[in-house]
Amino acid sequence: MDRPVPADFDPGLATAELGPLGVQQVRLAGFSASATNDGAGLVRIGHLTHGRLAVHSDRQSVQGSAAFLFPAGPYAGTWKDLGTERSEGAHPVAVRSRSSMPT
Repeated sequence: MDRPVPADFDPGLATAELGPLGVQQVRLAGFSASATNDGAGLVRIGHLTHGRLAVHSDRQSVQGSAAFLFPAGPYAGTWKDLGTERSEGAHPVAVRSRSSMPT
């Protein structure tokens, strides 16, 4: 991998939270990277808007797409020229909301 050049980076981040619910838009233009995260206790729904994203835990692997669920626990991810939108909620709130939906 070539050494990154700061002028090639164009990061952007926007977040909003209301109680246990959150929304995040991320744009990491111009580079490839990897990281780890712990989604324990959260339900995270992602939407890939640009680039490539792959995340994996010890139980599942997910490729970023129009809509996908992040692993519910520790996971690692890699991306290239990333653009995502993510909604998340604490697991008890998401479970309670789903169980109160009309059938």
